[in-house]
Amino acid sequence: MSNKICVSLGASDINLLKNLVNDSLSSNADFIEVRFDYFDKSKMNEALEVVLDHKEKAVFTCRAPNEGGKYTGIEADRVTTLRRLASFRPMLLDVEYNTMTANEDLMDQFTALNCDTLVSWHNFEQTPSTEELDALLNKMKEYSGNVKIATMAKNADDNFKVLKLYEVAKRSNTNLITFCMGEYGVLSRVLS
Repeated sequence: MSNKICVSLGASDINLLKNLVNDSLSSNADFIEVRFDYFDKSKMNEALEVVLDHKEKAVFTCRAPNEGGKYTGIEADRVTTLRRLASFRPMLLDVEYNTMTANEDLMDQFTALNCDTLVSWHNFEQTPSTEELDALLNKMKEYSGNVKIATMAKNADDNFKVLKLYEVAKRSNTNLITFCMGEYGVLSRVLS
């Protein structure tokens, strides 16, 4: 399988989003991640109009603030936004693991809408132990066959902790994206 490039598009201006979508897909990007958490509710429809023609190459997300997102409304409204985004059936809908566990019926709703999900988890403080990461991956794959784990690298060895997850994912037929953030995480971002 060849490497694929996904460009994350976080813009709160509709015209800038249009330009970023066009520039990304006409250059080397295979996919785009559209960060709907950058838009307030009044601009959400316009943002959707910009990206709907490209939804088969798009990951939609509305990231929670505690997972690095910019969403400023209440959590119930963010979850409603995720349900709405699912109804458009993008290539993938990125939903935080913590959101899935807090909303037991959410996965059933995404399945009913025939929307593929990417369940994600972020730790901006550290990289947990290999055992903790294995356990987390096993819990996350109960929600989806597509999993993303991103952690903060405090040293070079943290890269190898997350990269070992690819072996676990392969054995369980799970599509995995995992890497470390921060200066020490460059190696995992290149190798993943």
